[in-house]
Amino acid sequence: MTDRQRRMERRRGVRVVLSARDQALLRGVARFRVARSSDLARLYFADVSRERSTQRLRQLFDGQLLDVRFGRLSEPNVYSLGPLGRVWAEEHSMKVGRVPSGDLRHHLAVVECWSRLAATTRRRLSLRLEKFQPDWEIREAEKALPVVPDGLIELSRGGDALCREHFVLEVDLATERLEALRSKFGRYALLQGMASDALSWPFFVLVVVLAEGGQRRQEMVSRLLELELPGFFLLLRRDEWPDALLDRVATGALPTDPSSSRERVSHASGVAAATSSQEEAEHSR
Repeated sequence: MTDRQRRMERRRGVRVVLSARDQALLRGVARFRVARSSDLARLYFADVSRERSTQRLRQLFDGQLLDVRFGRLSEPNVYSLGPLGRVWAEEHSMKVGRVPSGDLRHHLAVVECWSRLAATTRRRLSLRLEKFQPDWEIREAEKALPVVPDGLIELSRGGDALCREHFVLEVDLATERLEALRSKFGRYALLQGMASDALSWPFFVLVVVLAEGGQRRQEMVSRLLELELPGFFLLLRRDEWPDALLDRVATGALPTDPSSSRERVSHASGVAAATSSQEEAEHSR
């Protein structure tokens, strides 16, 4: 029997008494559908060693609370709810959704953005993540939207209901054709115009995270955003997420209303570029 076969087999007779940490993790995995071990460690094992978190995930796998897809030894494992984990979630009134089939790269990229945002916000006492609704939950809600975002995000400063800002997330893996991406950005412009009715938000900023691709992709995406969105957007590289966004929220550097400013945040460098009404009209379709 190879080492890989032993890794993939559950040890028999393992019974797990769930701690508060375990229960929070199972709730998270139920919403994520699938998540890398690095995402789970970031959210639920930040205060323990990597070895201890790996051991606990293994125990939850052996106890049938988690299923796992093993990658190479240098790659993080990918976890979903196991048979007993699904039973536990249903007993706690949680909806257990379908695990995505096929290529998981985009789904896992969204989960990574989600987990990094949640973990970083938790460390910033002045900020609070009020909501993250991923695309699979948006689709299940059957909202009539011109485009389904990768995530709907609501952040607050100091827990103040009056200091909440809203964002729509688009994660780019550099696999989508530019013409298709341009069409999508045009539909985001439509969504900005109907945010109040469709999302019950007065306004939102589109945040595009470049998870893959180099400088050329960044420049092309930036240009498409400038052409298609008359509103406000933020273009970030993967290594800038989520700190560049949270810095602006913490300092109030992003507009909360389309009429409150004529400033457009446009480049991945994080520099805000002022645009006149005439320039915006030229860049919009």
